[in-house]
Amino acid sequence: MHLWEYGTSLAEYKQDEAYLTQFKLQNDECTKEYVMEKAKPTVMVCDKWTPEWERKIMEDCRGYEMIKDMDEKGRNYAVSCCGMYYKIMLANKLKIDYELEHNFKYDLVIRARLDFKWREDVSLMYDMEDNQIAFVADKYARHGCNDKFFMGTSSMMDEMTLLPMHLYDLWESKALPLFEGQEVHKWMIKKMKLEIIKFGSLATYDKYLASKRTIYKEKDYLVNNCLSDLGFQLCEYFLGELGIGITGISVGNNDVRLKILSNYEHFKLVNAVDNYDGFNRIVYVNGNEGFEYAAVSKRISEYIGMEEHFPEMMKQCDFKQCLFVEDHKLNTVEAVKKACTKIYQKQSVGNCVIE
Repeated sequence: MHLWEYGTSLAEYKQDEAYLTQFKLQNDECTKEYVMEKAKPTVMVCDKWTPEWERKIMEDCRGYEMIKDMDEKGRNYAVSCCGMYYKIMLANKLKIDYELEHNFKYDLVIRARLDFKWREDVSLMYDMEDNQIAFVADKYARHGCNDKFFMGTSSMMDEMTLLPMHLYDLWESKALPLFEGQEVHKWMIKKMKLEIIKFGSLATYDKYLASKRTIYKEKDYLVNNCLSDLGFQLCEYFLGELGIGITGISVGNNDVRLKILSNYEHFKLVNAVDNYDGFNRIVYVNGNEGFEYAAVSKRISEYIGMEEHFPEMMKQCDFKQCLFVEDHKLNTVEAVKKACTKIYQKQSVGNCVIE
């Protein structure tokens, strides 16, 4: 793994020259320690991004010749493109060295960004051929490329990651409508005559940037059935989008979902709760499991789930509101957002159906 790390202040990257990608630096999210903990790399090099590094990359790619007459937008895209593919090339060089040292070749090699939140499992395609490349069928994939996540054989990746050596010739030949990462990736896929394998969809991942970092709001919700289909959807949105702490109760188990929720600092799973004071909301999800002895409060208690799962014994209770859904989970991100927003807002809108 080859990483960049930045200093504590962006001021050190501000130069009279306009070659530093400050618009990218401000969106850096991951710390080196976080990446090491999650990715557990076998081999890792971490370089501090400096003007000297910038100059080396641009000179090796003949980048200064490319950007000298570009407008600011074009220059930013071009510099970012050079830096990204140069670092990917260095990371692949670590892979090649490791393969040579241990006399083997990896069956599958993946290029991935680390600021993705995966909502679906990714199938590892160990039986790919050297003339194939696989990537997520997101909005970029419609154009026959995806520079953010792609995978293939070790040999395919060895050739793909030599892209920096082609950048100047690409620019000089005016082969691309815009000199940026996706267009360059599409060109290389065509050059290598690769068969494209797409998987997933627009909902497979979300891209998280520092500009969208969620701040904890000092609010905590108690949610039962938190590992169920619907409960998990709600908890993820409360934690990741609204910055609300979650104490979850679950009568069943789902190790994958529990692992995802446990990555949030303000999530904890408990078997039972003795004291309901201190919670801003008590959210009943598809029943009252774990909440059998809770006192329903019109101020903070909410029910969300299928109407047929609403316990008979609770129908006389005074809930703040009841949100009924037609299935065991919500089918769109917008529906999840709508449900969580209604639970979050102070005033009740009355009982309703979330579609």
